[in-house]
Amino acid sequence: MRNGVNRIHHALPANTALEQAREKQLRLKLERQHKELARLRKEVEKAAHWKEQQQKKYEHFSRSRIWKATLPVRFLIDKAKRKQPERPSAGKPSQQNSSGKQWDKYAKHLKHRLYHFGFTEAALRDLHQLLYTEEVSLPLKKFAAKEIGLWHLNTKTAAGAEKYLAMLPKMLEGKNNAAAYRKASILEAESYLLHQNKEKAADILEKQLEAEAHPDVYLAMVNLEEDIFSRVGRLNKVLELYEAAPVYLKSRTARSFYDRLESQGTSNTPEDLQKAHKVTVIMPVYNAAAVIDNSLSSLQQQTWSNLEIIVVNDCSNDNTAAIVQSFMKKDARIKLIEAEANRGAYYARNLGLKEATGEFVTVNDADDWSHPEKIERQALHLVENPLLAANTSELARLTENLTVYRRGTYGTYLQPNFSSLMFRRERTMREIGYWDEVRFGADAEFIARLTKVLGKHALVHLQTGPLSFPRQAENSLTSSGPFGYYGQKMGARKEYADVYEEYHQTAANLKYEFPQRKRPFPVVEPMRPEREAKAEGRRKFDIVLVSDFRLPGPVNAANAEEIKALRRLGCRTALVQMAEYETKTRPIHPEIRALIDEEQVQLLVYGERASCPLMIVRNPSILEEKQNYTVDVKAEQIKVIIDDAENYTEKAALWQESLRNCFGKTGHLHPADDHVRNELEHQPIAPEPENWTSVIESEDWKRAMPPLLQEKIKIGCTSTALQQGNLPADADFEIRIYGNEKTLKNLSQDLSKNCLLINEETLTARNFLSTLDIFLGDLTPGKEPVINQTLIEAMAAGVPLIVSPIYQAKLGKAASYAVPGSLSSTVHRLMKEEGARENQAEEAYAYVSSSFSWQRYGEKLKSLMPIEQAN
Repeated sequence: MRNGVNRIHHALPANTALEQAREKQLRLKLERQHKELARLRKEVEKAAHWKEQQQKKYEHFSRSRIWKATLPVRFLIDKAKRKQPERPSAGKPSQQNSSGKQWDKYAKHLKHRLYHFGFTEAALRDLHQLLYTEEVSLPLKKFAAKEIGLWHLNTKTAAGAEKYLAMLPKMLEGKNNAAAYRKASILEAESYLLHQNKEKAADILEKQLEAEAHPDVYLAMVNLEEDIFSRVGRLNKVLELYEAAPVYLKSRTARSFYDRLESQGTSNTPEDLQKAHKVTVIMPVYNAAAVIDNSLSSLQQQTWSNLEIIVVNDCSNDNTAAIVQSFMKKDARIKLIEAEANRGAYYARNLGLKEATGEFVTVNDADDWSHPEKIERQALHLVENPLLAANTSELARLTENLTVYRRGTYGTYLQPNFSSLMFRRERTMREIGYWDEVRFGADAEFIARLTKVLGKHALVHLQTGPLSFPRQAENSLTSSGPFGYYGQKMGARKEYADVYEEYHQTAANLKYEFPQRKRPFPVVEPMRPEREAKAEGRRKFDIVLVSDFRLPGPVNAANAEEIKALRRLGCRTALVQMAEYETKTRPIHPEIRALIDEEQVQLLVYGERASCPLMIVRNPSILEEKQNYTVDVKAEQIKVIIDDAENYTEKAALWQESLRNCFGKTGHLHPADDHVRNELEHQPIAPEPENWTSVIESEDWKRAMPPLLQEKIKIGCTSTALQQGNLPADADFEIRIYGNEKTLKNLSQDLSKNCLLINEETLTARNFLSTLDIFLGDLTPGKEPVINQTLIEAMAAGVPLIVSPIYQAKLGKAASYAVPGSLSSTVHRLMKEEGARENQAEEAYAYVSSSFSWQRYGEKLKSLMPIEQAN
């Protein structure tokens, strides 16, 4: 027993020492996290057993927060080791080694370019080429024919109809299902109607009706009828399919046939069940005096009588409020809320939602007529399915003359009605709150948010038949203009969808408050409740940057640095997104998106008008194909930054023509660096004598500490170094080559075993640099030294740089120098010599901070335009 006690007694000092050591480790970890890393590194570097001490430091660091924070970066590096680069873009697949999936992806991207970016000429041209490309499958050729024909028919012209009919045989080549024949026939009939051939259109639809009594065919036949009562009869054929009460026309005093619509439905729901489940209907109104009588009357005639009808007047300047008040005198279910300022329909909806008391909530627009059974069918469905959160009914659009309107769809008139969404008030408000406070487009966002939070199965799109007939004004295509919706999102609507989809994927909380003290994400100015004052219809900015802000890699890295510098200079900056035609579909790059703040940095969209002293166009390849959805910017001068000299002479004239067409004037062409300038020497179209000034926010790039040394030395470079044959094959080197998919694809065949390809789409340049021990630049002797964006970023990040001796006059102690034959020895010297890497990194950081600062960039801008630097 005594021996045991002695053993414990003798162990106590050791345990105490162990505890002290642990406390010291924790203290050192905290000090490291508070930027006191230098002392610990020096202690390790001075230790007798260098490698052993580095390993101990690695083990200690692997338990720290920094190590955990960099886990995603290390995961992507490991993933890159296992994965070869994929196909680079959404460009046309090569004739050899192309798969059906690649052609399928290419065709879908062509459709996206056609509708979302307005590459009308180029996309239609390439869709036509698919029809005659041998490698393309029959289904894809049919897809191309359908998109070509549909686009032309959607112009609602006889010429467009002619082109649809020309594509029709190609659409229906081979086998087709019943739906394909039906949709094609409906559009064929529409084409003949545009040619004033009603007899042919009627024959097509009658034959289709014999094959299938489908509601869309009946709706198409409405447009054949000259007599208004015959049109009503055709509408009733559709309602009959869904066992809904027929419609008829009331007195002749109404302003249009649409306003004469009426129906008498019969409720099949017991009165006590209705009394137990109140439905609130919110109706936002603005200058609706001419139409609100019809819409309110349709709500009064609903077979579900337990209603609360809240009309929210969004500061109308006609007699809308007086009309509502006259209804209130006769119907106690109707309430009126007056908004204090005009902020749009969704703000008005939220005012109503805040006051709502119903178990269920839905919306009815001020100019839309609803079938009397609409609310009952939706409410009864929610009562019978208590686990569901929401449902919608269906719509068919009617003009005021009761013709049926097809809004861009392929052979369909009957569609889910997002505005008819009926939801459980308490549950929905508890989980997702209110509608987003924007001017338009928030129905889709609300539904996307609801299904994101509550699950896709929480919402059911009921197949009810057309229980809503949204009013389609005859001149809507021109009156709605660039902010309208014609079946495909473009401009502001596309940008809004992109940004809310990104936000839904990343936000921890999707419950929106009301009123919004701070927006959950920035939106473009046309969508904001509070609009900006404009001089002569134009918004004023100091600088407008035009680029494809979706791209990864050096172009948008330079864009981001320029935006940050302009922000430091106090400039009001606008971004204009113009797409590079060949680039695959993607949203705006997250690094650019994070800089947009609705105030100092704003995104302009199609339909806006702006003016500025200076426009900067980076990546002029965006000017090589005509885009219809551009922004009207009046700039005093335009600077075009050239970062690629390939085919410059041929393209420069095209760029200037595109600038003249888009912005009314040509631009001054500036090389991005000396490398581009050298390649442009002796070109017929000479660039400006000055390169464009590079800029970097060096503090943002500086890494907290270099990576811990491991078995292999991590050397980073771009694809240029490999093409020059400069990469060493030493076994203790891991060469990490950074670039875009296309370049890496071309390099992947002849690499040594110590090379690793890193796709710039999977890892940002900043994160790539954070993993490196050394960065390798240009080692080619005799070439003119070029300090490009890549070298600037490496030096700003604190990665020791090795370049050719020709750079020494420019960089001095900010770099190490080697020729291909001495590279290995230079790397080993840097890694082993005490303080060598740290000293060089400090020199490089100082060089970048002084040579490419936002202050120096501001001096450049001062020569072009008057600006005031921010404090």
